[in-house]
Amino acid sequence: MSAGTLNDGLARIRARFDALMHERLHALDHAAAQCPDPDQRAAALGEAHAILHTIAGTAGSLGLPELGDRAGQSEIRVRSCLRGGGSDWPAAVAAICDFVALARPILQDRR
Repeated sequence: MSAGTLNDGLARIRARFDALMHERLHALDHAAAQCPDPDQRAAALGEAHAILHTIAGTAGSLGLPELGDRAGQSEIRVRSCLRGGGSDWPAAVAAICDFVALARPILQDRR
């Protein structure tokens, strides 16, 4: 495989990641907004955990190590909340919101 083909492939993967990130950030906002409702909290935190886990696992490979690290930190906070029965949900929501606030300008800079 030539370097040009590899670079083209990486560029397509990065573009797909960026497009998905906008959807993922919207989903994280939605999950955070649902957390105050005890009936929706576990599902919302579970969704946020899955999204953050995905971002943490891919962002660094695509040249966004800070984004990946922060997603991982937020994922740990959300997982801890889930394991604790959701009682510390305000801290989990804060971690989700902090991650989204960090991610949006980074994605804007990549456009």
